[in-house]
Amino acid sequence: MKIEELVKKIEQKKTLIKRIKQDINEIDSKKSKIQEIGSKAKCPTCERVLGDQYEILLKKFNEEQTKNENETTSYLNEIKTIEEEKDKFSREKQAFEKKRNYLEVQFREKEKIQMTIQNILKILEEEKIDLKIKQQRFKQLELIKFDGNDYKKVILQVEEYYKKYQETLDKKDNKKDELNSINLEFERKESDRKLISQKIENLKEKISELKEFSIRLNQEKKLSSTLGMLSEVMSNFRTNLISRIRPILSSYSSDFFGRLTDGKYRELELDENYNLLVYDNGNSYGIERFSGGEEDLANLCLRLAISEVITERAGGVFNFIILDEIFGSQDIFRRQNIMKALNSLSSKFRQIFLITHIDDLKNDMENIIFVNENEDGTSSVKIE
Repeated sequence: MKIEELVKKIEQKKTLIKRIKQDINEIDSKKSKIQEIGSKAKCPTCERVLGDQYEILLKKFNEEQTKNENETTSYLNEIKTIEEEKDKFSREKQAFEKKRNYLEVQFREKEKIQMTIQNILKILEEEKIDLKIKQQRFKQLELIKFDGNDYKKVILQVEEYYKKYQETLDKKDNKKDELNSINLEFERKESDRKLISQKIENLKEKISELKEFSIRLNQEKKLSSTLGMLSEVMSNFRTNLISRIRPILSSYSSDFFGRLTDGKYRELELDENYNLLVYDNGNSYGIERFSGGEEDLANLCLRLAISEVITERAGGVFNFIILDEIFGSQDIFRRQNIMKALNSLSSKFRQIFLITHIDDLKNDMENIIFVNENEDGTSSVKIE
């Protein structure tokens, strides 16, 4: 309570100092205004020339300022004195708190000691009661006389009983060993029984698996027989289908080949193994007889024929066809023939994509997409 009272006093003194500082600021402000207007100026209140009153006002302001500063110094000294007193009481409070904590510890220790003393006294009373009971029983006991003969008889009986005890222990150990042997044999037999039971279970599982496998084997045999029949039917159907489509492919390929070679070769034919045969002067020859450019051209004609047949059989128009590097082995005249043939296919294919590195062909294209590799490994696309 004393510390709180001193803190309140300090706050009060600080409030007074703050108020005095405000007064000093007001006096400084008034003093500055008077000094600015000078002694020949008119008073802002009564509109009279200040004259001698100017020095009087300045002196008054200085006296008030000095008084306020002295009061401030006095309050500061009082605050310092009060704070010293507050610090003193704070130190005393800490000392009292330490002492109180010490006394609380000592008080708890005292309670423990008192509890221990009570327990000891209680035990002591019980011992006293037990001692009285034993003293009474001791008084009731008669004096025993030592008889040597009885002692010897007892010793002999003890030795005899001890001998029997040892014999019994030996028998017990033997029986224990027999029991251990029996237990070991039983555990071995039990382990064998479990092993045989496990083998029986495994055999039952294998028998069940074999039954399932037998059932699945019969099913697979039936399925294999059915699939064999189906394979034979499909093979016959494929042979029949191939035998019907081969003349059509030969006809379409011959038409393309004749146009692309300007009538030099008018007929292409597919044998039973779908190998290309080219007719030259009425005789058929294998494709390997001709140059690389003519071989590539024949293969191109076959692919175009296949595309056309697929389009017709599908009952509609395919969106587009892509041809990759088909001009590499062809001379300029056959390139032109190929372009003409491809233009004739535009009615069947809405879009025809040609991938090539030959720059001369770009004049025959409607749209051109250039793909260039950049220095950083990426690619850029340009459309013309």
